[in-house]
Amino acid sequence: MKTNWKKILLFALGVLTAIILYFGLTLYLALEGNPFERMKERSQVTRIFEETYDKDFKVESSSYSYKRGEFDFTLYPADDPDLTFRTTLDQTRYKDAYGEEISRSYIRSIITEALGSDFDYLDYRMNVFENRNSTDVFEPDLYKRLSTNSYTIDFSWDVEKIDSDDIDAVFEDIVSRIDDAIDMDLEELKVRSSVYDGEDYYFKDTVIVE
Repeated sequence: MKTNWKKILLFALGVLTAIILYFGLTLYLALEGNPFERMKERSQVTRIFEETYDKDFKVESSSYSYKRGEFDFTLYPADDPDLTFRTTLDQTRYKDAYGEEISRSYIRSIITEALGSDFDYLDYRMNVFENRNSTDVFEPDLYKRLSTNSYTIDFSWDVEKIDSDDIDAVFEDIVSRIDDAIDMDLEELKVRSSVYDGEDYYFKDTVIVE
């Protein structure tokens, strides 16, 4: 009986192709995640924020973390495309990323207005952090959220901008202006200054609201 090498070769190529496709698909799912699961989680995350805040939210982008085995979504409210926030489906169980961003942005805007351009020469960096105290993960009322959570305002700048002996005076001036500008109820508000002068690390906390 004559061996049909052509059929054997085609069969071998078919098996090899199937193996390559299998491992290729496995690698893709490991690195990019299941596309059907991505669509499902995307819909769930969007619905959570839309039902909580009673408005439309859009997904700007999504990615998959193969280390954590979950999808990250960057969203924004349809009425404010510039306000983006990042979250995961699992994170919505214990953190409201949009509510946190709203609160932080609100406090940041008040401080920016209070300081004006008087400290621009410092070329300072300011961050606002929320430390959630409330047991309610989602609180759509901004002022209620502010009144039940703690916030830390962190300032840092390069010491070369001013004499190191003037750091205390500058920081006290900043704190005083913030104190005068804050007129809403907060659980706690702390202002932090951190400056490194090349040898020593200057660090100071001042609690304004407690």
